[in-house]
Amino acid sequence: MSRKISRRTVLQATGAALALPWLERMAPAATTTTGLSEPPLRMLFAYMPNGVVPELWTPAGDGEDYEITPHLKPLAGLKNDFLLLENLWNAKTVGRNGHWPKVPAFLSGGYVERTSGDDLDSGGTSVDQLAAQKIGDRTTLPSFELGLEATRTGIDTAGGGFARMYGSFISWRDPHTPVPKEIIPQLAFDRCSAPTKRRWCRV
Repeated sequence: MSRKISRRTVLQATGAALALPWLERMAPAATTTTGLSEPPLRMLFAYMPNGVVPELWTPAGDGEDYEITPHLKPLAGLKNDFLLLENLWNAKTVGRNGHWPKVPAFLSGGYVERTSGDDLDSGGTSVDQLAAQKIGDRTTLPSFELGLEATRTGIDTAGGGFARMYGSFISWRDPHTPVPKEIIPQLAFDRCSAPTKRRWCRV
């Protein structure tokens, strides 16, 4: 006798896990109120504040004919499923000192104002939040922000007098409102698996 099981049932039986493989028996449980029978496509932005060694990241070659670099080897099997965009830059950050006026502009392309901290101005809404406004209703959470470090406070006098909070957020709901990030894995997991959410985290 075939009986469908929910992903929540599996989680309760096996303990905490950030991701589970797709099982066909879970298909009905994953169907949402929007009528989607398959998970919606996701958009992911990852920020590396200390940068990377260019030659280990940026591949040689043009278009789809490029060489897999050491840092891209884990994605070699998915080469035909993603695009590599190069030479992107924000003219509004050229010549500006330090990370503070550049981190918030990573996803907004804005001009970050030097402020005292209580009147932040990142220069724009980040692209992830623009997407959340348009299609965020297709997932349990419109957007999901994760981080590694707690928010910094104060003014960085050595870096041009910018509020350190600028360096703590890449996601901005509007030019004046950074989106809080979750830095504790357990709380991030709980946010996905709360009883009020659907049976698996369709972020």
